[in-house]
Amino acid sequence: MKHRILVVEDNQLNRELLCDWLEAERYEVLSAIDLKTATATVEAEKPHVVLLDVQLGSDDGLSLAAWMRQRSGLRFIPIIGFS
Repeated sequence: MKHRILVVEDNQLNRELLCDWLEAERYEVLSAIDLKTATATVEAEKPHVVLLDVQLGSDDGLSLAAWMRQRSGLRFIPIIGFS
């Protein structure tokens, strides 16, 4: 079973680099460029881990973490924040 990782990053180059690296390590990788896309992806795909840029342009990435912690089916998904 492949572990599914969601990369939430608004910078295209950083997102591509992270995704390429994780795919080379044989992870199943999902990506999102903003909070709206990330929220939809988390609900639909239930990733095993979320790599979260905490500074998503005008959005606060930590609001995704707060939203996930309020939902019983998502609250135990590990979130790794970076900037």
